[in-house]
Amino acid sequence: MSKSFKMSLSWALLLLVPSLMECAPSWSYGWGNTWQDLPFCSSDPVPCDMALKMYAATSPNSQEIYNTDRQICTCPDGNTCPSGWITQGDKTITRDILSRGRRIGIALHYCNPLGAVRSCEDGETAMVMEGGNIPERIRSVNCKCQGQDPMKIKKSYMVGWKWNHDLVCNMPRCNINRSDGGMCEKIRKVRDPQTWLETYVNTNLCECPTGYDCIQESRLNKEVFYGYCQRING
Repeated sequence: MSKSFKMSLSWALLLLVPSLMECAPSWSYGWGNTWQDLPFCSSDPVPCDMALKMYAATSPNSQEIYNTDRQICTCPDGNTCPSGWITQGDKTITRDILSRGRRIGIALHYCNPLGAVRSCEDGETAMVMEGGNIPERIRSVNCKCQGQDPMKIKKSYMVGWKWNHDLVCNMPRCNINRSDGGMCEKIRKVRDPQTWLETYVNTNLCECPTGYDCIQESRLNKEVFYGYCQRING
């Protein structure tokens, strides 16, 4: 991959999804490295490969405008790492990020099976992950999803100095015609028991329909505030 292409890719992601660039894991390998250049993966449950897809709109059926795949490390002990946009198998987690009217698909691949045997009940937390907008470290696995749809973040909260995310298999679609105007998110101010700092617990209530984004109201002087589905301009 040429240097100019790498720069154009970085600028494209920076303009379209700034939070994705700011919160991505600080990996120093991949995108142009051969497998001989990569370090061995650690024993922590972190990805060995990550694939991204960018779509023109938030709809799952919208046009794909960009995709890439990045190997991060080499699996030890002869284990193989899946790669590319593989959505099946017990070593892969897929999820979506909605940002500025676009959908970003993410596939995180791991060296070892994720370990879930029991199928999730409706609305049950499938796993807890740690990280920023791309949570990559698995803290716990509770159950497995039956379908191949990307998982959704149900709740985000701080534990000490790190963000934790509860992932579920699916999320209901918001009804924008309800009396609450399509409430999609609840945000509550709390005090972290480990750091004693004020932080927030973000709970996603539902997923806005195509053409809408979940926009938070002002949090000024509020202990609890909400996000509402608002139509995307253009």
